[in-house]
Amino acid sequence: MRPSLRLYSHESPRIQAPKDAGVVFSNQAFPLRYVLNLKPWLFLCVVGFSGTFCGNYFYKKFLLRPNPPNPKRDPNEKPPERHPHAPEEE
Repeated sequence: MRPSLRLYSHESPRIQAPKDAGVVFSNQAFPLRYVLNLKPWLFLCVVGFSGTFCGNYFYKKFLLRPNPPNPKRDPNEKPPERHPHAPEEE
């Protein structure tokens, strides 16, 4: 394989276990104690997300004060002579 194509390839060399290794990764190495099936897991995700969004909506709708309206602009207001953030000229 050309070096330029090797950079874009997702293939990597396969690691071979030694001949006398027996079972490389047995299921006793890391027992999975708390595993949920798909349906209970999806149920918990849906309930959690819906509770989060409903709580956010309740807080914003009923507990948070609404912002006051912006004051009306004065149509006769004159712009300043120079911008307040402009650098001072020396």
